[in-house]
Amino acid sequence: MPLLLTFQTGKARMQFKSSLRSLSLIGVWIFFCSSIAAHGQAVSLDSIPPAENIPVSLDRTQASHFDNAIQSLSLQGRVVFVAEGWPLHPKLQGKDIPQLAPGEPLASALSNLAAAYDYDASYRYGVWRLTKRYTDPSDLPEVTQDECIQAMQDVVKVMQPYATDATWPAKRDALDGLIPQIAASLNPDQIQALQKNDLPLSSLNSDQQALAWKFALYFYDQKALNEAHNTLGTLQSAVNPAVGQGTVAGKYSLFGYQITSISAKVTFVPFARTLTVSADGSYADPSGFALPVMSRQAGLEPASQSGLTTLEGEAEALNKRGAHIEVDAALQSKPIYIVGDSYATPEQVLDAMAAVYGLNIYKHDDGIMQLRRPLWQMPANITGLGDAVWHVLPAPLLRAIHKGEPTKPVDQATLSNPSIPDTQILQQMQGNRALPSQIHQAALLKLRQDVARYHMEHKKADPVPLSALSEADREAFAVVLMTDFLHSALEEYDRPIPFYLTDFNQLVLRGGPYESPDNRSHWKFALNFALPDGNGGMQDGPAMFDMPYFPPTGDQ
Repeated sequence: MPLLLTFQTGKARMQFKSSLRSLSLIGVWIFFCSSIAAHGQAVSLDSIPPAENIPVSLDRTQASHFDNAIQSLSLQGRVVFVAEGWPLHPKLQGKDIPQLAPGEPLASALSNLAAAYDYDASYRYGVWRLTKRYTDPSDLPEVTQDECIQAMQDVVKVMQPYATDATWPAKRDALDGLIPQIAASLNPDQIQALQKNDLPLSSLNSDQQALAWKFALYFYDQKALNEAHNTLGTLQSAVNPAVGQGTVAGKYSLFGYQITSISAKVTFVPFARTLTVSADGSYADPSGFALPVMSRQAGLEPASQSGLTTLEGEAEALNKRGAHIEVDAALQSKPIYIVGDSYATPEQVLDAMAAVYGLNIYKHDDGIMQLRRPLWQMPANITGLGDAVWHVLPAPLLRAIHKGEPTKPVDQATLSNPSIPDTQILQQMQGNRALPSQIHQAALLKLRQDVARYHMEHKKADPVPLSALSEADREAFAVVLMTDFLHSALEEYDRPIPFYLTDFNQLVLRGGPYESPDNRSHWKFALNFALPDGNGGMQDGPAMFDMPYFPPTGDQ
């Protein structure tokens, strides 16, 4: 009787992985062993080559087409491939085509092939996973608008408890109102101590310390929180915006989107947050930036996409094989490239689908496995806030901005080379922090091109409803909005926690009331945080000056 090994339950799958962990075998090899065992032949599992070492071969024609190459490797190795989305350049030519040696081990061949198409490859649980490297800003992150809405809702939940002002929008007034509150809370002895010397925060009462903590938080969290609210508000209100040219201030034509309210009021919002107007009245539209067209794609025919589907489409296919899989509605349209899924169990394929997009699998009591976003988690304190924010953002966005990768320093030769533009040097100095702006512009370029194409086809120049454009355009619209938040998030959360938060109890207040130099009948108030360095010096923190102040007695 044939030897049968099944993968239908988590327990059985774990038992199989435990016994064959070192071999990383795939289903076809097990069937091969079973057939031999049925005929009474001795079988040594150690003699079966792991999936990483299976010899494969690709000629240049196959290697130049992503789909053809992966299909061939899948057939040769009897393995399944799950890839994030679709490569920006699915067909290569000339020196861009990877050179693969005949009979090269599958792991080595795939590593070279994946790199040529801007992917990283890894092998786990019997499935090869391909995740995008996003080395070209034109390769937009694979996100949906609904996914981004859910992510930003979670971001606000995580950040809100650390807000200076619980209301939104929290404008500068929230900060301006704090200084008078702090000043009014100080008694005459504290005022006198503040003017003559530094006032330790530890000497303040609990209410005063709470006000000072809000003051410190504003400089760390409030800017990013305001941007999160802006992004979420736009994503939610822009159910079906129209994208195109609009007028700002009655004379400046900018690329943006218009929203029609329930009351039929039309509001135009430019994608550019700022507008540069010169002395002669001309202006520069920052959203007009165009990325260079990749020359290696010129003249190439469209590539086949036989393995390209969506998360929902693959879930339906796996369910026909006996699985019980659901995909959260916000994620259903995300593209996924899968080849050879019959060489693995539905559970193995689902695990890879979740991995390439940074998603979670939740198993319900009725046995249904749901693919969904990671759940938000409230940080225990301010030091965990950044990680909590990154945790709920879509993984493709974080890979696109190369989150976590170190910034390479700019050498002196580059700085002193007059042929290198200042803007290029600045981008290199900024490192990963420049990427949100580059991705933002790349997404705008795609929207501009597709809106222009729509105008040519339909002989009209009005703003185009986003619903009339492609799913890729709707994703680009979401990316444009999300990169505005990512820019602020990188500034705040991709660096060490400021000392004025981590060493809050060791801080001192400096400043106090002073007569206004322009009107001696008025008083003003200055306040800043500082941290004694132990050597008689101070490390200065956030500061506010020239705040109106009304002495309690009128005579200081």
